[in-house]
Amino acid sequence: MMTRNRHKRFMKPVTFILGSLAGTGAALLFAPESGKETRERLGGYAVDVKDRAQCYAMRGTDRVRGSARRARDYFGERQSLVSVSFNAGKKAYFAEKRRLAKAH
Repeated sequence: MMTRNRHKRFMKPVTFILGSLAGTGAALLFAPESGKETRERLGGYAVDVKDRAQCYAMRGTDRVRGSARRARDYFGERQSLVSVSFNAGKKAYFAEKRRLAKAH
């Protein structure tokens, strides 16, 4: 299930880029403008695509950093709990060992 969600998220920018390329091709074939005007317009589209790709990349980077931070926090808390539990068990073990040694 998780792989399917990752696939869907990955497909949005890929679909956007493929759609942009298809639109560019159609514009070249059916454009009523001069070649210079068409190139200028397509140059503007290219800048838009680049800007959107950078935006997607920044969002992805932010999400990864946030997930990494949450994972560090989560495992740091768990490590503390395990450490406290281990030390409590160790303390109880030695206390019981001392008690048994006195009993003999």
